[in-house]
Amino acid sequence: MQIRPDITSSTQVSPMEADLKTYGFPPGYFIIRNVASDRLLDVDSDMVEDGTRIILWPENETSLVEDMRKPEANNQVFFIDTSGALCSRSSGHAIDIENDALALRHRRPVSHPFPNAYSHALPRFSYDSTTGRINVTFAADPTYPSSGDMDAALSTWKDKSYVLTEIPMRKPRTIIDNASELLSSAISMPLTLFGSHRASNATPEAVFSAGDIDLREDEILETERSEEGEVDDSQESIRLVRVLGLTKEEEKALGQPNMHLPSATRLVCYTTFFSLALAHSEDQTPLSDASNNEWVQKYGGQIDQMFSGPLSFSHLPYAKCLEDDSQTFDIALLGMPFDTGVSYRPGARFGPYGIRSGSRRQRETRGYTLSWGMNPYAQGSNVIDCGDVPISPFDNALAVDQMEVAYSTLLARPAINTSPSGLATFAKDGKQHPRIVTLGGDHTIVLPILRSLNKVYGPVSVIHFDAHLDTWGPYPGRNTEQSRITHGTFFRVAGEEGLMTKTNIHAGIRCKLAGIEDVHEDQTFGFELVTTDDIDDLGVATIIKRIRERVGTSPVYLSLDIDVIDPGLAPATGTPEAGGWTTRELKRILRGLAGLNFVGADVVEVAPAYDHAEVTGVAAADLVHDLLSMFLAKEGGQDPRTHTSSTKVEL
Repeated sequence: MQIRPDITSSTQVSPMEADLKTYGFPPGYFIIRNVASDRLLDVDSDMVEDGTRIILWPENETSLVEDMRKPEANNQVFFIDTSGALCSRSSGHAIDIENDALALRHRRPVSHPFPNAYSHALPRFSYDSTTGRINVTFAADPTYPSSGDMDAALSTWKDKSYVLTEIPMRKPRTIIDNASELLSSAISMPLTLFGSHRASNATPEAVFSAGDIDLREDEILETERSEEGEVDDSQESIRLVRVLGLTKEEEKALGQPNMHLPSATRLVCYTTFFSLALAHSEDQTPLSDASNNEWVQKYGGQIDQMFSGPLSFSHLPYAKCLEDDSQTFDIALLGMPFDTGVSYRPGARFGPYGIRSGSRRQRETRGYTLSWGMNPYAQGSNVIDCGDVPISPFDNALAVDQMEVAYSTLLARPAINTSPSGLATFAKDGKQHPRIVTLGGDHTIVLPILRSLNKVYGPVSVIHFDAHLDTWGPYPGRNTEQSRITHGTFFRVAGEEGLMTKTNIHAGIRCKLAGIEDVHEDQTFGFELVTTDDIDDLGVATIIKRIRERVGTSPVYLSLDIDVIDPGLAPATGTPEAGGWTTRELKRILRGLAGLNFVGADVVEVAPAYDHAEVTGVAAADLVHDLLSMFLAKEGGQDPRTHTSSTKVEL
């Protein structure tokens, strides 16, 4: 039985009564499936903005077990609150009706006595299991007329029943394809909605000769109706949803043969299924009944806001990839909380946490930037956060091995995106491997990373953004095999082990040296030098050109020490050096490196204990976003070399 569209104070359901009433929907969380198209009700792109449209979309997650469901599939999960408002689990926001379409709506105070399109009571949704219909009840005229038109409008909207319908989509068809169907339809049943008509005994030839048919394409599409409703054969994934108001005559006519809905819609049956109110395994009891859950009934789902919830980079899907072989990806974020190789201030073991915390305002659904002209999460590659490597803080030899084994484990996973990236040509096995953006950790972590990459690609070229050379020898005095590996010596060790090519380059160097001999020794490991001051004398475009020419077409690893940025802009680091590049200058240089053959990258030496207002963590997180964009962007696009302003001196 459909709920009538006139809600008065006497018909409101009290919270106590609503605890026992779910308006025909299952208690707790559920999905809503359109039986006709086998698509689910879906919050478009999992967005949370006011006005986000609600659509029908193919099912994103088939498992009905909580622990096995992907968090990003929550945009297809809903619940009903005490007022009958249909709410999205993903954001907790309610579903409203806007111009007959469904849209996400933040709750607002209701304007009395004249509700308007901006401020009004939310519609009540109910599910009729006998007909499979989802009915909608309004507290006021859903067209929200002006106060002067209220009296005239009252007599119309209250007499209608409102149902949820789908707008079918047709695959492209030609006039020739449809001509015979049009003629048959026109002869047997002229286009009349909910009205009477005369049957015709005329032949198709007679109809043509009489000039009664105009073969316009829109009319052909409009006439192709069957007893089941409008034809829906498009290959597009999306279907649109609208609320249709039916008069009593139209509602009655729906049960009669050859009667169909107006405006190219079709009344479809829905089924609702439990999705998250299931046991985690067969021998466990179901989750608590949401009808007895005061929080769910009053406020809805427990959503994660940008400043709350489990911590993953940019709220990406999080998985313990090292122990779960089923986790596959194209790009992984991997934390290496190691800082027992530092020579000055410790604290970089909290770097992965600091970078993830700095990324809280980032989301994969809002990853588009004007500078890159793209969203790295929308390029067809699967990007996930694989958590942190459990690293020993007591034994550096053990820690270095743990990092190498962890990186090698993830590098051995098959990449999901089979589109050629060009990197397979560099791999020893000729296969495409995933890429990893590592969150440090002090700079020592790059040695085990290069060892892992060497197993797959052989020697790689290194682009090194840093204030320091990191090719020094061990500290004076007695040393062990392990003590010679620090955050200032790892490139020397990597060079000695043959992990790098001879076409490497530093950028942003400005540290104090023992003498020019430090530079000469650095060159023996294949490094060219770009100093911090070169940005004033040469400009961004020339620096980009030098870096690109240096590494050429070889496989490239990019390592970014946060101390390349001036400590006034990124103070949270272990060995700060005055006079560094600005965050903006560094970001512009990174944009100019798109299209190189990157096999991996990192951001290291973030030590949150020395930060204030998270300025370093936010900058580091933004640079990680740039690295992801750099991996997936093609050469050209928003490249600073194409702008005349890039040659200006920046102070």
